[in-house]
Amino acid sequence: MTTDEKAFYIEAKHWTYTDYTIMARSKEHAIEQFNNGTWDDMESDYGWYDEEITNITEEPDPDPLQLSLAL
Repeated sequence: MTTDEKAFYIEAKHWTYTDYTIMARSKEHAIEQFNNGTWDDMESDYGWYDEEITNITEEPDPDPLQLSLAL
């Protein structure tokens, strides 16, 4: 099964920083998923309320050389 989604890593803050992993089609889709409360993984020692996104990074595309070695 293939998918057109990849991981976007969102950092958000309220009183503490929280890291999320969201599977999405684009950065805009990842932000929409975050705002809807939909994420695949979340790491924080505290709760999460009224957060503000401070950074979002896209999972890099696989290195074509690494893919050819896997074949």
